[in-house]
Amino acid sequence: EIDLDGLRGFKNSVVGQLTGGLSGLAKGRKVQVVRGTGTFTGPNMISVAGEDGTKTVSFDQCIIAAGSEPVALPFLPQGDPRVIDSTGALELADIPGRMLVLGGGIIGLEMACVYDALGSSITVVELMDQIIPGADKDIVKPLMTRIQKRYANIYLKTKVTAVEAVDKAVKETATNAKGETVTVDLAPGLHVTFEGPDGSFTESFDKVLV
Repeated sequence: EIDLDGLRGFKNSVVGQLTGGLSGLAKGRKVQVVRGTGTFTGPNMISVAGEDGTKTVSFDQCIIAAGSEPVALPFLPQGDPRVIDSTGALELADIPGRMLVLGGGIIGLEMACVYDALGSSITVVELMDQIIPGADKDIVKPLMTRIQKRYANIYLKTKVTAVEAVDKAVKETATNAKGETVTVDLAPGLHVTFEGPDGSFTESFDKVLV
């Protein structure tokens, strides 16, 4: 049995240590960290609006640390608990029996690896002709061989064009390499029909990771 509360607490402690360590490194190198929304007002001047109001900071050199956040794809239903992004996946709210991962890039495969290790059955759908597009094929090949043995399915050359929340289901529409329409109905306990480049399969999914 997996202690999700303990795992989540450990994850949060590691994140806290990493961010605290970065703050310490910045302070040790005499880097002033200012949090907020910045607007450059001159070649060596920036105005920063934060929780404590707006302040103006002068500098010789400036580092812009904007961070990152998941992209809100326009074709995804908003607010459906069965559709989660990488940030939501890291919250480890539960362990779905089956998960469909849209995108076989680095982040998607990281999350797929985590939930596979936790016991979820993973299916990956990727637009390009290989996972981790842009990486050397000789490097990707052994990884592909390994995860093909662990994951339920990996479908390449498949483009997701729409995801729609319908009643108790989440319907995904995609196009495969042959230009054929692919339709997937996603919901706990419901069957999913997927017509892909390699034929068709029927499965059920508890969550969709995007």
